[in-house]
Amino acid sequence: MSEVRFSAAAESDLLDIVDFIARDNPRAAREWLAAVRERCQLLAAHRSTGRYTPRHEETHLSPPHHG
Repeated sequence: MSEVRFSAAAESDLLDIVDFIARDNPRAAREWLAAVRERCQLLAAHRSTGRYTPRHEETHLSPPHHG
């Protein structure tokens, strides 16, 4: 099975979301994180699963500009 690795930024974002959910429901927060990790493992194991979304560079679209 393929190994799933999250960038430091992604891991930090996930933990921030878990902390936010846990304020109201710690169990739901743990379950949510387990589900995210499980789905990532599934996608890593079956890379052709899911829907392909082209990157901005491939579509010649620029990312949204906030400002």
